Parts: sequence; C-alpha cells; structure tokens
Amino acid sequence: MKKLLSVLTLLCILASTFFALLPARSAAVTHGYLKYDANDDGRIDMKDVLAVRKFMASIITKRDIDFLAADGNEDTMVNARDLLMIRKVILNIEPSEGNNTDGRFNVDEIKIGGKNISRYTIVLPEPREGYELFEPATEYAASELRTYLYYACGLRLNVAKASDEVKTYKIKFVYDTDDEYDLGDEGFILEACEDGDFVITCGAKRGSLYGAYTFLEDLIGYRFLTADVDYLYENKTVDIPTGYRDRQVPGFEYRGITQAGVGDKFRNWGMLKVNALDGGARASRDTGGGLGTLYIHAHSLAYQLCAYDNYNDPSVENGGFYNKERGAYSEYANDFFNPYHQSQPCMTDDYTYEAVLYFNYTLLDERLSRGEAYGYNFTQISCATNDNTNYCMCARCKQVYYYEGSVAGTVIRLANRVAEKMAEDYPELDIYTIAYAGGNIPPLHTRPNENVCVCACTTGCNNHSLRNTEECEAAGGNPRMRAPTYFGGPAEKYSNKKDMEYLDAWLELTDNLYFWYYGANYNYFTSPAPNLFAYYDDIKYLYEKGIIGIYSEGSSEPTHYNFEYLRSYLNSKILWDPAMSEEEYEGLMDEYLMIYYGDGWRSIKQYILMSDHASDINGCWTNNHDAPWDVYNEEYFRDHYAEMAALFDEAYDQAQTAEQKARVEMCSVHCHFLGLSATYERDYANGDAASRAKYAERYAWMWNYYNDNAYSDSNPNGIRGYVYNLGTAGFEKFPSSSGDIYCPMEWYFDQTPLFDGHAGTWTFNYNIR
Repeated sequence: MKKLLSVLTLLCILASTFFALLPARSAAVTHGYLKYDANDDGRIDMKDVLAVRKFMASIITKRDIDFLAADGNEDTMVNARDLLMIRKVILNIEPSEGNNTDGRFNVDEIKIGGKNISRYTIVLPEPREGYELFEPATEYAASELRTYLYYACGLRLNVAKASDEVKTYKIKFVYDTDDEYDLGDEGFILEACEDGDFVITCGAKRGSLYGAYTFLEDLIGYRFLTADVDYLYENKTVDIPTGYRDRQVPGFEYRGITQAGVGDKFRNWGMLKVNALDGGARASRDTGGGLGTLYIHAHSLAYQLCAYDNYNDPSVENGGFYNKERGAYSEYANDFFNPYHQSQPCMTDDYTYEAVLYFNYTLLDERLSRGEAYGYNFTQISCATNDNTNYCMCARCKQVYYYEGSVAGTVIRLANRVAEKMAEDYPELDIYTIAYAGGNIPPLHTRPNENVCVCACTTGCNNHSLRNTEECEAAGGNPRMRAPTYFGGPAEKYSNKKDMEYLDAWLELTDNLYFWYYGANYNYFTSPAPNLFAYYDDIKYLYEKGIIGIYSEGSSEPTHYNFEYLRSYLNSKILWDPAMSEEEYEGLMDEYLMIYYGDGWRSIKQYILMSDHASDINGCWTNNHDAPWDVYNEEYFRDHYAEMAALFDEAYDQAQTAEQKARVEMCSVHCHFLGLSATYERDYANGDAASRAKYAERYAWMWNYYNDNAYSDSNPNGIRGYVYNLGTAGFEKFPSSSGDIYCPMEWYFDQTPLFDGHAGTWTFNYNIR
C-alpha cells in the first residue's frame, strides 16, 4: 500500500512539474489538461483555433483533437462559443472580460510562423485587365493593413508591387483570377504558408478589402465598431502559426444597411463588409464599388414620372431633370411630395413605361459620361412602386389584377418590359423592383425575367420569429394592422404566416430575390424596436430559404437614444456570415457592449433582456408602425422601472472613460422616457410627496437632456420628433421647462397607431384570392 501511495505521489509531483513548465496563459489547468489546448501541444495559440475550425467543418474527427480541452465552456459540445473563448485567451483576456485602452501599440510583438513581422513586406498583386476600377481598393487595403499594424505594434511595413524585387518575407495579395477557389467577387482566403509568406487570396472585386480587415480583426485583435470607435485588445505576442488557413465567402450577395452607425460617415464600409449602393453614393476607392441601383432603390416611379412630365413641358428649362451645378436632380424632380408619391401610376400605360426608360437612359448617359461604370458605381436600375397602396383602377390594370391574383401582376409586367428594352443596350444591368404594400403577393402567371431583381417587403409581426409562424397564429396576429381585402374575404389581422407563404411563392418564381427587413420603430425613435435577438434567427432563416440579399432599414437619424449602433454592427456581421451559431452572435453582442459601454456592460445587457421580455408579453407588434405601449407592456415597465434605472446607474458608475459614460447616459434616455411615461399616474399624478419628488428629479434630468442635446434651436430636428416626419411641427407640445411636468408619452403624439388613421389606403373595393 505504501508503494502504491509513493507511486501516486511521484506521479502527482511529475504532473505538477510538467504543467508548471507550460507557457503562462490566462487559462487555468484543470483535470490534468490545459483548458483550450485543443491540439494538446501544451500551448494555447492559433493552432488550437485552426484545430477547432477543422473539427467544426468535419475535416477532422473527435479523435484528432483534445475534446475535453477544446470544450472550454464544458457544455459537451465544441462549437463557435468555444472558438470565441480560445481567441480571447490567446489575446490574454479572460473569456468574458476585456480591457479598454487607447487602441495604439497594444501588441508588443507580432509574428507569422515565429518570424517577427518587421521582416515582412506587404506586396500588391499583378494588375488585371478589365478590373482597373478595383485596383485602387486593393491598394487601399494594403494601406489600411500597414496603418493598423503600425497602430498595433509601432512598426511601419513597406508596400511593394508584385514586379518589385522583395528579399523579405511577404504579406502578399493574390487575385483569384480564374476563380480557382470559388471566391467570386468578395471572398478571400487567409493563409500562413510553409515558405514563411502570408497570402491573402482575393475575390475579384472586394476580396482584398474584406481579407485585410478580417486579418486585422481575427488575427491581430481589432474591433471596428462605429465610425469613430476602434478597439484593440492588449497582447504581448501574436504569433500566427504556419498552416493557418481561413476561407470566407459572404452568405448574402447583397448586404444593405441604412442604420445609424453604418451610414455615409462610416470610414469604410469594407470594415463591416457591407456592399450595397444607393444611387452610387458610396462607390469609391475605399469601398471597391458595390451592388445597387443607379438612382434610389425604392419608390422610384414618382421621380421618374415627375422628370418625364418636366421633359415634356417646354416651359421647364432642361426638362427639370439634371442640375449640373448641384450635381443632382432638380429639387422639383426630387420633391417627395410631388403628386406621384400620393398614388401609384398606371403600370399598363405606355406613358409610365416611357418615363422609366427616359429617366434611366438619361441618367445612365450622364453618369457614364463623367466616368462612372456599371459593375462598380451601380449594378441595377430602379423600377419600383411608390410608397402607398393607391393602385390604378383602370379597366386594363384591374383585368391584370384579377388574372394574376395580385397587383404585383402589373408591377412585374412593367419591370419585365423595361428589362427587355434595357438589355438591348445595357445587358450587364439588372432591373430592381419591390414586392410592396399589396404587391407582396406574387402573381399567379407572370415570372420576373432573369435580369429582374425583386425585393420582398413584409409588414407582419416583428415580435415572433419568421421561422415559427405558428407563434403568430397562436397569438392572434397584430390587431392594429389589417391585411388588405385582396388576401381573400374580409380584412384580417396581420401575422407572419401569410407573409412567409407569399415569400415561398416568390422563391418559386425567381432566384433573384431580396428581402426588405424593417429594423426600427420609425414613428417613435426614442422607443427602440426590441429586436436585437430577433435579428439572428430571422436573417438566418431567410438565408436558409434562399434569399440572396437583405436590405435592412433602420433609424438613420443623427442623434440616437437606443441601440441602433449595436443593431447595425450585429446586422453587418450576420449578413456576412448567416451560418454563425447563436452563441457566436450573442458573444459578438456581449463584446460590443463591453467595449462600447465599459465594465458595466452586464447591466446594459440585463436591461436589453428585460425590455425584450416586456415586448414578448404584448403578443404581435410591428416595428415600423406600432406605438410604444403596443410594443412594450406598460405594466411591466411600471413595475420594473426603478430596477431598470438602477441598471443604467450601475453601468454609468462602472464605465471607465468619459466617452463610455456619455454613451450610457444617452442610451438611458429611452428607458427614462418609457419608465416615466408608465409611472406618471402612479408616482406623480397620484403619488405622495416622496414619489412626486423622485419623479420630478428624473423628469427634470430627462427634459434637460432632451433640451440640451436634441431640441435646441441649432438642432431642432435632433431626433426628428417622436412621430414620423413630424419635424418641428410638434414643438408646441414639448414642455416649456423641466418644471412643466406631464406624461412624456403625451409630449409629441397620441397613442393612435399611424395606419389606423389611414386605413383606407390599405384596402381595395374588390377581392382577389
């Protein structure tokens, strides 16, 4: 027995000695193995990341890795959550913690295959004939790589051409010229080769940009959150192992986001891998061009008809079409309230067809003459219905409606007709149209031409998953939104079930289908849409169904009292990689909150979970129309407002920088707006002296914040009011002082949903289907 104890003691001593000699990491040694050491080589480095990625891709089996070590979170699975933890361990931070620094010189040493990065030169690829417009994007990618490597470790690498004699090791860009690796226009491969070089194999157009930024994010530790927020994890040594290889191609072909934080002011859309253009506004050397329309992507018929009217009016100089001094269309042609915006034109009339052709041919000539090019500045022209349901009721149109079972019959026929004509002169261009406001019902007989792109727009329920439509049916649908009568029979409540049935039917008609995702409460910007978790499953589901593009529309206002920046960031990530796991998506959310709001980020996360629960209670609601108490449960906010306010106080106290404190403070405004509205009757109108004093204190803070940051004379439209397009019209209801106390929900609007007052625009006087 003594011998056995002696042997066991010796083994323990040897084991403890062995693990003491292992490189010091932030991970703990437990159960006789090094946690996160997936390849069991005694170190935690990028080789472990590579091993886990291979396991997840079924390239290797469970026997080829140390499964217990790789399963860092001990949930009996090795997945993206473990991969994220390993990456954070490599960067010398605890799996759920981070550090906030100034983002410069945070990495002591960067190596590739053990060789210091000072021994490397960034090498540009050989130029390609026919892709001259995209060469500047690759040059820019090399410049960005050089700049951010300098910010990381203080070393400035040289940049050379492929034809230069380079005697150092190389970080070289190589075009996938013959699409050998199936990278298309935007994919890339990052690879640390046996010869010591690091190769970024690029898709034809934007792969170089996306590859460079992914190199900086995944391998160096950068995070590019907003237009003015970078973050770099601290690390003593980054050593990219020989054999590291990562291939990425985008999940969606078209990735469009018009939300705060991803707008025109973002330094480079390549950082977020967003590629959608609207009128060519963002096509530059910094973005490598993109996909999108020559002019606005939606509701274009009004502008096209207005311009054509002016062209036919000899009293209007130059046809009122293009103002060369302004570099844009005339104000009359661009006036949102021109008469065509109030109704739909007759789409079986030759005049409408001729107007669309005139507009696009004229604009194409103008754009091409000043050096723009299709495939770079634009890939489509728009032939999209206006923003209403007042469809033409002439005999010809009605005949098509009945035959096709939908007003979309005339929409698709017009788009096809324009597409056939445009293809004669511009075969490279697609025609973009929308399945919108009644036109979301697919036609029974007419198929969109191959060069017609359809963007499906739905207005169902945003509380329940698009995947599980039975949730909507069980909840009874949205009682405030009525489907048009041409769904069949009397008007019925909106839900996701019909929308997804129509989407399936569109997918039977065309492979060229986009989806318009409404991601914000446009009527009440200080009452944010609680859909941060819904994004994940909805976008993933649309990808699995075969949708090839997403246009996500959110608040693009200059001042934000909600989570628009976070929503934009998460959206950009999942549009690139819709196959990501739910754990990885939530990990990105946690990381963002930690960086953006500081050490109190968990309090912000708890508020997000609580507000999400408050919206679940109410059943079905719609982002872009419903009033706050239709979306959120007023009683829940009344009962939990004190707890929610305390969460923001905690986050503010724990924030490390003035910027983080300011972000917490701004984000808290919408919580106070909803909470003070919910508790007004209880705590102020009918409260005792103590509750009234506490209420008045919070109310005064919120009023002063709004007054100082949104409603000043210099910025009267800071948050555009609470009601859609209100502008300055409702200032008479804004309290004159912080002592003028009444329910904040009554400051700017009543609680009547927008479309209750416009119900006539949603119904027709006939039934189809």
